[in-house]
Amino acid sequence: MPFTILAFNQQLLLDNPTYERFQRSDLHNLVEMLRRVPPMWTPAQVAIEMKKISAVKWTKYARTRAYLVREIMGLANLLRAVPINFTTTGMQSEMGDTILRHTFKWDSDTGNLADLANAYTRENVTWPQWPGPLTACIGLPHGAEYTHAGNHTGLANNRANVGSGRDDHSLLGPFNQTILTYTGPTLQAPMTQVYEYSYDQVNWLPIANSNYTIVREVEAMPGNKVKLKLTKTNTTKPGDRFSISKIF
Repeated sequence: MPFTILAFNQQLLLDNPTYERFQRSDLHNLVEMLRRVPPMWTPAQVAIEMKKISAVKWTKYARTRAYLVREIMGLANLLRAVPINFTTTGMQSEMGDTILRHTFKWDSDTGNLADLANAYTRENVTWPQWPGPLTACIGLPHGAEYTHAGNHTGLANNRANVGSGRDDHSLLGPFNQTILTYTGPTLQAPMTQVYEYSYDQVNWLPIANSNYTIVREVEAMPGNKVKLKLTKTNTTKPGDRFSISKIF
């Protein structure tokens, strides 16, 4: 049957017959919200309050938790841990300024990374049609996907409970050596990237504040040289940005 406050109170008192008789419970805010008349809560709000309560405390209130999960539609999925607080820990150049290395971390909205043990993370990269002179320098067959608009995913086997990741971007990228003889106007090859999480590796959701633009720039220089530049910028936190360049 659907949730009722009477049945909820019965489960609560089975778990703790002296609930709040002597001191304020860790479940206080959750219980008071559920007891409001008329009901003024949503399953999402219930999940938020439940995630604030420690796993140790829920062992004491196992009947109460089981009742809520069973009788509030959609609550089970909402109680799954979600990666939050995505933060860059470093963006720097490596290997003689030919690699842009991005390191980052995240937390669990439950406060415990172990709760993300059954979740995965990956990157999802999308790009438009790049200028013809640049696609003419794509390394084939490996880089064929970049000769037209498209997307790809990677890093798909990372467990979310690790709480951190590393993403390396090559300055040469999908281009072959012919890009180093480029003589045309300065051109850019843009991409968008977002880091995502999933519990089934089928349905993926974006991790908040993990959206980036990645721009490759090719510029002909005097003396038959070419400058390659790579810039990565967080779209919601523009200060989270790094750029490398090198003249060949």
